[in-house]
This record gives sequence, structure tokens and C-alpha cells, in this order.
Amino acid sequence: MSMLQQIAQQQPEMVLDRFVEVTNDLLPQFLPDQSSGNRGQEPVNPRLVRYYTTQGWLDKPLKQGREARYTYRHLLQLLVLRRLLAEGYSASSIGSLIGGQADTALEDILQGGVQLTVEAANPALAFLSQIRDGQGPAKGQRRESSPSDQSPKR
Repeated sequence: MSMLQQIAQQQPEMVLDRFVEVTNDLLPQFLPDQSSGNRGQEPVNPRLVRYYTTQGWLDKPLKQGREARYTYRHLLQLLVLRRLLAEGYSASSIGSLIGGQADTALEDILQGGVQLTVEAANPALAFLSQIRDGQGPAKGQRRESSPSDQSPKR
């Protein structure tokens, strides 16, 4: 992580164009194999940074006058976001993860020292995923019925 920390010390705040340039220089070090053609491997541009910010996937930049300034934290967030996109995670699930993490946790994710577990927000999708993965209820095993499952008696 020394290269990232050097950048943080040498350039504590960057204008948008410099931030994009530094990000694109660092991305190849943190992305999975380039030959796989996954998303997240295209170069970053200023418009994309602004989009990620409006979606809440990156913290809002600092302001100096009318000019946005990006910090080491923004760099970590963007590198983690692009890495996880390249690994197949959705941007919305990544965005909620990135926002609440400390810089050290983002560094760990970037270095691959953390295993992420993503769960479906919809219980029906989670159940279908279990069935697909062979982890659903065993054959012959009945699920507990709820009162709404029972037909009215006449």
C-alpha cells in the first residue's frame, strides 16, 4: 500500500482531472486479469466520477471555491468500486459497502484481505439461490406452514 500512501502524502487533495489520471494509473495494479473483459476495467473519466458521486457510491468531494477536491479516501473508494465491479459485484451493493468503511478497511478490501459475502435482499431470491446451489430443503422434508397457507375449513 506504500504507493497509495505516498500519493496521499504528496497530493492530499487533487482536482478532478488529476484525480482521474492518478486513478487510471493505479487501476491496473488492483484489477483482476485484464483478459476476462469484465466491467470495471474501462478507464475512469471525470463524468463517471461525478456520476458515482451523485449515486452516493463515492463521498462528496471537498470544495475549494467552485472547484471539487478529491482526497486519499476518494481514491480508495473509487479503486475498490472499480475492482469489485470487475469481479462482478453490482455497483449498488458495492456503494452501500464502501460508504461506511474506514480507510483501513478499504485498503484491506483493495488488497484482497477481506472476503465479501453478498446476500439477496429479497427472501424469495435468496430461497431460489439456495435451491439452485443445492442447499434448499431436503426432499420429503416439509416446510412449516403459516396460517395464511392453510385453506379455510368449511
